[in-house]
Amino acid sequence: MRPTTPVALLVALVLALAACTSTAATDDPDAPEALSLSTGTGPLPQATFTDLRDPSVEVSTTDWQGTPTVVNFWATWCGFCIDEMPDLQAASEELGAAVRFVGIDRQDPRDEALAFLDETGVTYDQVASPDGAYYTRIGARGMPTTLFVDADGVVQYRHTGPLTRAQVLELVAEHLGVTG
Repeated sequence: MRPTTPVALLVALVLALAACTSTAATDDPDAPEALSLSTGTGPLPQATFTDLRDPSVEVSTTDWQGTPTVVNFWATWCGFCIDEMPDLQAASEELGAAVRFVGIDRQDPRDEALAFLDETGVTYDQVASPDGAYYTRIGARGMPTTLFVDADGVVQYRHTGPLTRAQVLELVAEHLGVTG
């Protein structure tokens, strides 16, 4: 067997990374412009989700326009997500109706996600993305990922990693112009 050369390893790595970052949404001519992969800014791609607490209700990203919105991707299998959820809830309570908070549960069975929300005391809006496709569509790179979306539906900032209450409030003030 022939040993693997550094060039062959580099080519394999580039192909693997390309596969990880591609999405079917980029092939859709009717899809809105994708978020910038480098900055995480741009129009929030439209999508429709099922309300996590009431699966008979459909929720569209267009429903969020008109109010600055913090969109947080989370999952029960994400340790950092578990750590930040109480801080997001605290920021949501502090900001009240001035900023909408929406959680997008990624790839959890509904009963596990609901039990998790009960355990953490999270009460802000929650939708389900069982296949995780929307996470890929917005160009997320790690969990948790949080989007700061202005009232016009434009993502002003994308943050990867856990946030504290103070950081959320600071980012909302900086990118959405809302203070608590």
